[in-house]
Amino acid sequence: MEKFLRPLHRQRNRRRARAVILDGDELAEKYGVELKALEDYLLAHKLAYHKDSQGAIWASVTDVK
Repeated sequence: MEKFLRPLHRQRNRRRARAVILDGDELAEKYGVELKALEDYLLAHKLAYHKDSQGAIWASVTDVK
């Protein structure tokens, strides 16, 4: 019986999207809004965010470079 050799799996050089966590100031700068209007902006655009017990807003965004 003849043995068949399996081809080696190729490694694909696919870039992974990296998630970065930004605080309220960084988010406001990224989206070009004032810090006061940031929560309304995130809600209007259906962007997920977290508001901690001290009222600070945090969100993870995909790092696109």
